[in-house]
Order: sequence, then structure tokens, then C-alpha cells
Amino acid sequence: MLLTAGKSIPEGFLDLFEEAGIPVLSTPLDTYTVAQHLHSLVARVDPGSSEKLTALKRLFQKHIGLDFFQSH
Repeated sequence: MLLTAGKSIPEGFLDLFEEAGIPVLSTPLDTYTVAQHLHSLVARVDPGSSEKLTALKRLFQKHIGLDFFQSH
């Protein structure tokens, strides 16, 4: 989940997200600006990009893992 506008989140909500296994990112930017950045983002990983693939696998396993997909 991506939260915008830098609003503080009541601690109870963060606990709920954590219990549900939902990753949460927060930014001080407003929603429109974030949408513009995401729209213009080019996130390409070519099959020959072994360093990027290794980093992506490591980050995925560390922060998301397969359990997330099997339980939802």
C-alpha cells in the first residue's frame, strides 16, 4: 500500500497492516505528484540484467516472500 501526503497513521492501523502482511510505504508527496512519478517510471529488467534480477529476488524474498501470495 502506498500512502501519500505524509499524514500520520494511527499505530493501530499499522499493526493491522502488519498482521495482514500488507507492505506499507509512505511519502510526503501529494497523490497527484506520486501518480505522475509512477506514470513516467520506466522500471525495466532485461533477461541479461543479472545484477538487477539477483537484487529483485533478494528484495522480494526479504520483504514479500511466497507466503504472501499463498495466503491471499
